[in-house]
Amino acid sequence: MRRTSGEARRASGPWRGRPDADEGAEDGFTLIELMAVLLIMAILMAIAVPTLLGVRAGAQDRSAESDITNAAIALKAIFANNATFPTAPSLINELVGSEPELTFVGNGNVTSAPAHTISIGGSNDGNVVMLADMSADGRCWYAEVNEEAHPVTPTPLPIYYTYTQGVSYAGTPKGLGGISSCGAGDVYVRTGPNPNGNFTGWGPTYPN
Repeated sequence: MRRTSGEARRASGPWRGRPDADEGAEDGFTLIELMAVLLIMAILMAIAVPTLLGVRAGAQDRSAESDITNAAIALKAIFANNATFPTAPSLINELVGSEPELTFVGNGNVTSAPAHTISIGGSNDGNVVMLADMSADGRCWYAEVNEEAHPVTPTPLPIYYTYTQGVSYAGTPKGLGGISSCGAGDVYVRTGPNPNGNFTGWGPTYPN
């Protein structure tokens, strides 16, 4: 087969052994192109990771809040049936019967493990119960179920009460970071809002 003049030059001249122009275009990415791709990926990760961590922490907080809310609802039903809150361990037994997926400890500390463990403590007159739980991110959450007929000071006063009928909520601030343990008799709820910012104070809803 007769070669064209161009093929003859490539076969015998300085073009021998070199890929043609079309093959050279498929050699791969340049270093600058790879660095640009890596930079874009780093920017996307810097945006995505904090967002995902925030969503995870929020879900952990909502889980602890849900546990306390369910326990508070069970306490309201127990008070309606008994006209008072029983003392432990009877109260714990009734709570376990109403909320078997939760674990209750009397006036003790709870930690992030095991999950769904709630500390409870109450006044001697049987009209107020405190609940405490810890979310997996180390924040402490509290609820007070207060069935006092009048805004009186419970006696004795082992913990910080709101003196407000109904259910009130509190927690440790988001910026405080993780707490080693939570309990119904925590110093945070015993002293109320303080200059150190360890306790949000009571309110009709959970703090942000």
